[in-house]
Amino acid sequence: MIELNVTADIRRTERWLTGLKKKAVSKAASMAINRVAGTVRSRGVKAIAGITSLKQKRVRDVVVIAVKARRSNLTAVIRARPHGINLIEFVAGAKRVPGAFRRQAGVSAKAWGQRKVYKGTFIGRGPRSGKLIVAARTGKARGPLRGISGPSIPRTFLREEVQREMLTAAKARWPIEFERALRVALRSAS
Repeated sequence: MIELNVTADIRRTERWLTGLKKKAVSKAASMAINRVAGTVRSRGVKAIAGITSLKQKRVRDVVVIAVKARRSNLTAVIRARPHGINLIEFVAGAKRVPGAFRRQAGVSAKAWGQRKVYKGTFIGRGPRSGKLIVAARTGKARGPLRGISGPSIPRTFLREEVQREMLTAAKARWPIEFERALRVALRSAS
């Protein structure tokens, strides 16, 4: 389980305010953190999809906001759940490469932005789901199949360029979202 924490330090803002208005600060901070977490997740999903050649919708299923901020805990957690994604799901899709005498040379798929032939693989139906998958045999007989996975989303989540993109988004959005949320919270506290 890979995660990124978004935490706020609001002590300076609380010093300026008194009474009921201090409670408004923690309310505003939790609202702002949750909005920033949504933006950070979106930027991370877009970066991961660009690197791996996956559709953003598929990456969004794996990269989630696991913990939302509350007044008592001003931290939001974004996680990339461990999940293998079959080669058939990549943007350009997997295609059968024809070989001699109706035999297959393998499957061609575009993962990591480059098309590559995966020898000894074929497109078939998954044993449990019945969906199309890229698979390979585990033995010589027509026995069990092994699904072939593409790039790991959790590993890509940890890459420096993805983390940098997410951190840049958090730093840029935090002051804007906190100011908006604070205005709303102070209006309702008055």
